[in-house]
Amino acid sequence: MTHTAPNPLIAEFPHRHGAIPFDQIRTEHFMPALDHVIAKADQQVEEIAASPDAPTFANTLVPLEELWSLVGRMVNVYSWLSSGHGDDELRDLAREIWPKLADYTNRFYGHPGIYERVRQIHDARETLGLDPDETRVVEVVYRTFVRNGACLAPEGKEHLAAIDREASALEAEFAQNALKDLNRFYYHTEDEDELRGLPAGAVERAAAEARARGQAAGWGFTLQEPSVTPVLLNADRRSFRERVYRAQGRVGLGGEYDNVPVLKRTAVLRHERARLLGYTDHAHYVLEERMAKNPATVSVFLDRYREVAVPLAREEMGELRGLARTRDGVEDLRHWDVGYYREKLKKERFDFDRASLRPYFKVEKVVEGIMAIARRLYGLRFHRVDDLPVYHPDVEVYEVRDSTENPVGLIYLDLFARPSKDEGAWQGTLRAGGMQGGVHRRPVVAVAANLTPSIADSPSLLALDEVKTIFHEMGHALHALHDRPRFPSLGCSDVSWDFVELPSLIMENWATAPEALALFAHHHQTGEPIPEDLMERVREAERFHGGCSLTRSLSYELIDMAWHTGDPGDIEDVEQFEASITAEVRCLPPLEKDLISPAFSHIFAGGYHAGYYSYRWAETLEADAFEYFKEKGVFDSEVAMKFRDHVLSQGNREHPAILYERFRGRGPDPDALMRKFGVGESG
Repeated sequence: MTHTAPNPLIAEFPHRHGAIPFDQIRTEHFMPALDHVIAKADQQVEEIAASPDAPTFANTLVPLEELWSLVGRMVNVYSWLSSGHGDDELRDLAREIWPKLADYTNRFYGHPGIYERVRQIHDARETLGLDPDETRVVEVVYRTFVRNGACLAPEGKEHLAAIDREASALEAEFAQNALKDLNRFYYHTEDEDELRGLPAGAVERAAAEARARGQAAGWGFTLQEPSVTPVLLNADRRSFRERVYRAQGRVGLGGEYDNVPVLKRTAVLRHERARLLGYTDHAHYVLEERMAKNPATVSVFLDRYREVAVPLAREEMGELRGLARTRDGVEDLRHWDVGYYREKLKKERFDFDRASLRPYFKVEKVVEGIMAIARRLYGLRFHRVDDLPVYHPDVEVYEVRDSTENPVGLIYLDLFARPSKDEGAWQGTLRAGGMQGGVHRRPVVAVAANLTPSIADSPSLLALDEVKTIFHEMGHALHALHDRPRFPSLGCSDVSWDFVELPSLIMENWATAPEALALFAHHHQTGEPIPEDLMERVREAERFHGGCSLTRSLSYELIDMAWHTGDPGDIEDVEQFEASITAEVRCLPPLEKDLISPAFSHIFAGGYHAGYYSYRWAETLEADAFEYFKEKGVFDSEVAMKFRDHVLSQGNREHPAILYERFRGRGPDPDALMRKFGVGESG
């Protein structure tokens, strides 16, 4: 008799603290697992709806809260693997998984019997003796039902389901197209003169890339971050910078992996969905649940920065034009020149070379430093474990414990670039913490990045931007590790998106704070600490050209809001559309076929649609919050505990404005971000 091994995505995970059995999971497991958990959830929904007992919090809301954990665990694992280490077969499953999940979601929120029970509890919530958490759950769940079409007529629910099914498939297609098109670019050169200006480490890695592709000589360059950034910032040959810049600006534009029709259809579907639910447009729908509340508030918020930053950015661009002209006789400063001449001007003005920082930022020491900082701030201990399965040899697993050595959760670190991984850096929750099925579960979280890996005898030495990226994602991870909701809908994954970036953005400050640098920034050969006079120049340089820094991100924020405010069906030419939207913040003429939207995965394949402004909003909170730390000391235990108790560990229990005021003792100062960027206070 043959025995079929149980599906590891269905069975209870056998490892301690809910570690994922990556060594057992195969692509063929996902669809059967999804079918199983959805069928089980559907059955439980019917049982709840058919109950003859009057609806109560205990017999309706509690089991409904637990339903999503059945589906969520499998979906979280799939999302992580497809983004972090997916082949074409695994990624292609998204075309089946996301539409099927969309159908389940619509069936759940469209169930009239369940909605009626939730509505009755909601209407009577003030008379039921509920505690604050329970009341919050009732309000959150009820709003979620309404916002997902529970009040629609049957034909409206069918229409909504069709929209969500198609939109979810399009988002998966967008992500795949962007990654495949990015990975398609490869430039090989045997002309050593093209390497002039590049840091030695970048040259070594380019040689290793060529060898890895079977080429006996020369150097290979890709659009992966560790490859492209040194070229744009350091390559003396202008034509080389132009080649890379143009390739980067055309990802997802035309050809086999053209994302233009995908994104246009996605935007139209979002608008159609919002209108079906009674909203003016998609932005009004999304922002109803955000701190900003509506597009008008976002517009006023962004205008505040635009009015100050744009004139300053144009002055700063004039400086770069002058340098390019006097240094190299360049009369027409182009997009691929900006980063290069900004680096030259920084070096001239602040007497430091960005590459001079790398020897002090060996990747292993940076990770150790983050863990030491988390210990100083929040009492967390990270213990490396080698007996839990991973999905790639690069992945490391740490058990996290509190100050009394009680287990807190697990964190997976997957930090190095490879073709099987999506571009960028991100944090994910493989299993949320809190109460699930009456059992307290510890969170299992993960961080991914695309850092430069070590090769041969050359250690992985990070650029400061890469260091800050890892601090950022670890800030998200600390938020998830502190998550202990009584109910899933009160967890940090449901925090308002213009608040959720606060824990990550504030963490970046410890990447350059002198007291924190002392813990990890030591020369990888001599052990000498990074000179404080060098870091002081670095901190000054980070405020350098603050107008350009603000206007660069404003382009993305304005494009996002423009796609989702009004009817996108009127947009025919995406190139003209982007040019018109960014005209007010542009410092250089638009470049033909250089677009943001076709590779803008944050909004067309992620959750930041009508919400990319969230980074700026949260950065305003962060700038104000870190000023509080600096007033008291960046490792002040009282401030750290207030941040932990009122921000990191509260999840979605209360409105974020209340949580922030409880931490800070007042609302945020909107001029704090201006001070951070060194552009002065707005009027």
